[in-house]
Amino acid sequence: MIKKIYRGEPGGLVKVILPSGKSRPLRHVVLHSPTGFGWGYGGSGPADLALSILCDVLGERPSEKQVYHGRFKAYPHHQDFKREFVARWEYGSGFEIAPDTIAGWLRKRGVEVQP
Repeated sequence: MIKKIYRGEPGGLVKVILPSGKSRPLRHVVLHSPTGFGWGYGGSGPADLALSILCDVLGERPSEKQVYHGRFKAYPHHQDFKREFVARWEYGSGFEIAPDTIAGWLRKRGVEVQP
């Protein structure tokens, strides 16, 4: 059995590969980029990807109002996550990252993450 994995494919599609082997699209938490995800640079698409991944790891589904006001757990960390991870993934290629890696990064920042 595989563990859950976040997988980005060339073209901007990001899937969550579940332990069953099935996948689902990563829910886009729209804050910076209404047109979708990106990685490999420091722009709006990577910022939304970082925010969306953190929300998924933390089990958050912020409302439009919460997103607008930045009142949810993932919000204060998404720009740093973008800089430290998302912007470094090779532009035009795919990526994979495990939730355990992200949870460890969040814990080092003092964020409580459920196992």
